[in-house]
Amino acid sequence: MGDKAKLDNPLTAGFKKIPGLSVLLPTKAILYNSEQVKESVLKSGEIHIHPMSAKDELILKSPDLLLNGEAFRMVVRRCIPEILEPLDLYQPDIDAIMIGLRIVTYGEELAMRVDNPFYDSEKKGSQMELDYSINLKPVLSQSKFAKDKKEFMVVLENKQVVTMTPIRFREGIEIIQADLDELNIENKEEIFQKRLQIFEDTMLSMILEVDGVTDKKQIKEWMEGMPVSMFKSISDKVSFLITLGPDLTTKIKDPITNKTWEVSLPINPADFFDFGPSRVTLSGFLNTQDN
Repeated sequence: MGDKAKLDNPLTAGFKKIPGLSVLLPTKAILYNSEQVKESVLKSGEIHIHPMSAKDELILKSPDLLLNGEAFRMVVRRCIPEILEPLDLYQPDIDAIMIGLRIVTYGEELAMRVDNPFYDSEKKGSQMELDYSINLKPVLSQSKFAKDKKEFMVVLENKQVVTMTPIRFREGIEIIQADLDELNIENKEEIFQKRLQIFEDTMLSMILEVDGVTDKKQIKEWMEGMPVSMFKSISDKVSFLITLGPDLTTKIKDPITNKTWEVSLPINPADFFDFGPSRVTLSGFLNTQDN
């Protein structure tokens, strides 16, 4: 069915009445260009998210499509037409988009069932799992936003100016694939070399330009000879970039011991959209601490 036929279909016309959600990108689209997002996004830093369809939900549950990023690309291009190249999106924006998609498709509340690290079979009322609900609207609105392009720049002690970025979606996919490849390596030296390569590739991917130079080969040679003191300045900027976007952690309290622990929201598509606003188990995402 062509686009014109879809427009003329009285059945699908009703979908247009379903409201969407406007979301300010954490990077405010400062580092994007007109080939990646539409001009309206470059001017406002804002996107409009339309609800997912049942087909979109099925696409996000395809392991193969998820692993190569095609599932994310297909869904974002349909639900957010203003984004022209989803794989070029930066991680803080991806997190905001995922939360926005969840809100506009299923509602603001995310129900979670989490393993209780303070479960005690000898204490009355103690439960192995706890049900918890979090409102995603404040998580989205309280995101940390970039102010201007200067926040992505760092001036080194030798006066060189480095422009840095968060990791892009396509680079994140490559890192995940490299991690999976490491599972097939038994030699410890090979594992070390693999991890070193992943670290170098990650750092290289986050450096957009140095004094206007964008050639990755030249930047790599420059980075390999960088003094420790200069590298620390780069690392400090990386630490800042990681804080951009929504805070993906929340605290949960065990009602019996009154102890709390931190839970990371399951932002990956395979879990975050698991059968709509229903059960999500966060085993393995728990980071415990006493209140």
